[in-house]
Amino acid sequence: LKGVLSGAQAPPPRHPFPSSRGPPVGAPGARRSGLLGNAVHISSLLAALLFAAQHQPSGATLKAKLVSDAVLAADKQRDASTRANAVKVGEATVAENMDFLTKTLSRFQSFATNAQLSVQTRHRKEEQRLQEVIAQASDANVKTALEQSVKSNKDALDETQGIYTNIVTFSNDMLSMLKKTSQSGSSCDQLSCGEHASCADTLKGASCVCDEGYIGLGQECRAPKEFTPHLLLGENAARAADIHVGFLSSGGRNGWAPHCHRLARWAENGRLQAARRRLASGIRGAEMALSWGTTVDFCGDQAHKMSIQPFEQNRIMVLYSDKARGVTTESFGNSLLADIGNLGNVSLLGNFRFTDNAVARLEATKVGKNSFVLAARASPAVDDLNPQSSVKQEAMAMYGELVGEDLVFDPNPVNLETAAGQVWARGLSLIAPNTVAYAYQDGSKMQLKLAVLDIDPQTHRMKVVQNPAAIREGFSPYVSMLSMPYSESDAYALTYYQGDKEAVSICAWKSARQRLENCEDFPWLSQKTSSVSGVSIGEGRVLMTFAVSGTPYYSVFGLS
Repeated sequence: LKGVLSGAQAPPPRHPFPSSRGPPVGAPGARRSGLLGNAVHISSLLAALLFAAQHQPSGATLKAKLVSDAVLAADKQRDASTRANAVKVGEATVAENMDFLTKTLSRFQSFATNAQLSVQTRHRKEEQRLQEVIAQASDANVKTALEQSVKSNKDALDETQGIYTNIVTFSNDMLSMLKKTSQSGSSCDQLSCGEHASCADTLKGASCVCDEGYIGLGQECRAPKEFTPHLLLGENAARAADIHVGFLSSGGRNGWAPHCHRLARWAENGRLQAARRRLASGIRGAEMALSWGTTVDFCGDQAHKMSIQPFEQNRIMVLYSDKARGVTTESFGNSLLADIGNLGNVSLLGNFRFTDNAVARLEATKVGKNSFVLAARASPAVDDLNPQSSVKQEAMAMYGELVGEDLVFDPNPVNLETAAGQVWARGLSLIAPNTVAYAYQDGSKMQLKLAVLDIDPQTHRMKVVQNPAAIREGFSPYVSMLSMPYSESDAYALTYYQGDKEAVSICAWKSARQRLENCEDFPWLSQKTSSVSGVSIGEGRVLMTFAVSGTPYYSVFGLS
């Protein structure tokens, strides 16, 4: 499933990064390798969906529309206003005349259809009124006159309906003829293609072809049904307040390796639980169910988001904000390493403090088999030698690694915003070997910013190779990133957020210049969500799970 994010030619991106368009992602011949250097070959997928139930009435079903314009609604409005106020000079092209004629006929057809329905409704009401009067009339002459009025009303309706039917038929015939004649023109200048379609010169002349990822005959192109939103849990399912999706397995179809088909989940009280796919029992559908193991509590009084990362040998790490109670309550950043047994039993291997500062909005991404980078909003770091001096840690990044049965962390974090006072939602992604992108919402300036960090392969020290730059103006209630498959010649950062619509921002990474360039925005859902979570499922495809008015859905989009 590819190409929904491609589409008609878009205006240049409105971003501070210089534009240097390279070959499209997923172009023929492009070499891909999976995250951490492993090729992605997915034959089966199990998604873990964690959501908190809401006791509210069911909402209306979602009618979402996938669009492929590369400019968000704010830019669209400005461009539309500019085009509306612009005066075009010169004669119209054949394509413009064809487009104008098609739109005029469509409006003519719509008018006739609406008028037909209106006349039919009005005459039916009149007939009903006359029939009621006839039933009440006692004089025979009056009844005869009224019955004649009923007949006249019906004749008038039939005559009017016939006129409007002829108009609709004429419009349909003309539109059909125009579509057939415009399917193959002598040149693209004489051809008018539909939405999500482009003109291509062939040996038989110009022809309309659906853009990659869309299906149709060139005039009416649409996204395949697989890419449209679907109900996640059925019509009468539980309502979702918070939803998360994670990749669990890429194992074979007939069996799952023990270290692949387990997951961990948590609740507000710091509760850890493991699950695995049930073995075949002869009951149809039972092999797709999950069996949950024993619950283990590892902390209490939790109010902040946690982050979880899997490792080899059935081990997982949980990053969370912890508290130590004494004379005063001390808040700090803590981590947990756990082992998941064959029966789903969770064994806690230890806790590892990664900072003495209070933390919130924790995120993490794997950068190696046993290495990761975490992001957090932390309280200011005080200089031990000069207690009067402190550094703000609103956008902190820290390198960590699993060594044996210990989690170790670099005590020298990188801080992107040492002067800003409000950094909210954030996300991390691996965009190239030892290269991490960091996106976050700057609340003080109301901007979505993006920076790039480099990890020294020997010392594991991180440094900023591209300073934070705004890729979008405005507020987003969430900011997240996905680590997509990359190759040395095809690396990019993918950030998803909420603007006027649910959207993703894609920036190409140019390793030679150590720069993110050619950033573009693409809406993937026309309706705003209350919760959203995405996961890469390989080959440029993304599975998105989301809730609209408490109803959970899922959909897929692809990169081309």
